[in-house]
Amino acid sequence: RAFEKQRSTGHFDPESFFSVQLEKTPSRNRMINSFAAKKEGSTMLLKSQSELEKLKRELISQLSDDFNQRVSQASMRAQIIGYYNSIRDCLAQMPAIASAYFMLGEKNEPKPEEEPESVVADPRTLKKRPRQLLSESGDELLN
Repeated sequence: RAFEKQRSTGHFDPESFFSVQLEKTPSRNRMINSFAAKKEGSTMLLKSQSELEKLKRELISQLSDDFNQRVSQASMRAQIIGYYNSIRDCLAQMPAIASAYFMLGEKNEPKPEEEPESVVADPRTLKKRPRQLLSESGDELLN
């Protein structure tokens, strides 16, 4: 649904594009550099064809693991974004709940500096909730 909305307006965020080639390049470069360094450093060790093939298999395995990790992280980010968009769509259908329990920010919204002391819970007063989720130290949940 969000995809159809973006497609109809012709606007895509640059973060929404995933290039396999760009994700593969750093891992491939590390593999090639490692192979060149090992080949130059141990010419006597790699004389046999079996040793050379063993080294290539190890480097290809390392490349696969690195690439798998990068793609897994990108997939996880995409899932989180999908869940976030789904929650936003649900909240758009229930504005009373959205305004009472949730706070939606805007893109590139400036975040005011707030004092942690002003975040004391007092059920008798109505205060604006802080824009951050955790305290600066990361020990306390503010929102």
